[in-house]
Amino acid sequence: MKRTRGKKGRISGRVIDQNSITQLEKLIGSESTKRDMLIEHLHKIQDNFHHISHRHIMALAKIMNISMAAVYETATFYHHFDVINEKETPPPDITIRVCESVTCEMFGAKKLISELKLATDSNKVRIQPVPCVGRCASAPIAIAGTNPIENAKTDAVITALNKNQLIDTIPNDYINYTAYKKNGGYKTLIDCMNEKYKSDDIIKLLENSALRGLGGAGFPTGQKWRILSEKNS
Repeated sequence: MKRTRGKKGRISGRVIDQNSITQLEKLIGSESTKRDMLIEHLHKIQDNFHHISHRHIMALAKIMNISMAAVYETATFYHHFDVINEKETPPPDITIRVCESVTCEMFGAKKLISELKLATDSNKVRIQPVPCVGRCASAPIAIAGTNPIENAKTDAVITALNKNQLIDTIPNDYINYTAYKKNGGYKTLIDCMNEKYKSDDIIKLLENSALRGLGGAGFPTGQKWRILSEKNS
């Protein structure tokens, strides 16, 4: 039997679990359900249930009035979201992710993964090899929960696990928004918003800043904006 699609790509005929909708409505509370909050709400589901089930995806799509495909493709794009199918068993509450990219592999990631699997109970802790987490300078990297452990050794990871150190800590010496703005922070952004600079001036600022993207290739941002501006013109 052929399935029909409704508006915005939603598949008609799917039964959405009302209990899941109630759970997510309580979890989201009074926060916006506009599309730009999708990742934030996915984080809430992941943090609360330690995974994102198929019923969660259907319920969130319903609440946010977007397609299931949009929710699914976003949730599966990021490895910190644990998306499981209807017949899959949810993972343990605790996941330790170990980067297995080239740099971490060179610094002993494979050995670290093996030792952690031997040192933990697979019913309580999942050891998950993952792609690059962007901390190559401190390889190998293990992330216990959301707590990154640099230059990771098995003993250090197990210690963090036993002490329940599973959340990344916020440094005490950070510069807050008020202090940053008082010392000239965001001045260029404010000047741009006040139209002090023309489009070409902004692109030149980006080119001179040597700012690069974090998508892996490290493509120069100014060059990217230049290409797009010439295409639009």
